[in-house]
Amino acid sequence: MAANYSLSIAALALLLSSECQNAFESNSDGNIHVAISTRGSNLDADGYSLTVDGDLAYVVAAQGSLTLKLAEGTHSVQLGGLAANCTVDGDNPRSIVVGPSGSADVSFGVTCVRSGRLGGDVARS
Repeated sequence: MAANYSLSIAALALLLSSECQNAFESNSDGNIHVAISTRGSNLDADGYSLTVDGDLAYVVAAQGSLTLKLAEGTHSVQLGGLAANCTVDGDNPRSIVVGPSGSADVSFGVTCVRSGRLGGDVARS
């Protein structure tokens, strides 16, 4: 009986040591921090959608930020859902590289112009 008890304790110790090793292994995920800065007139009140790799969508405020955990590698980040009077400054989508257990920053500038009639005021009689 003592031999079976010793064998059980050894097996339990081996199992626990392998689980502890798994708990402390680092993964290859990293963080990206996305910042949005909107300027101009008639800002987009409902914010924007942020799409990662074409299928993950998040809502972000017109003056907001978001931190996402993504797998290591190159990802496509796109800002959408803009009002008709707003445009993204620069490339959209943008390519971002997430390193092992690292972080990366990406920022989007958005410019909104006054919406309404073009060509000025019309005289009324």
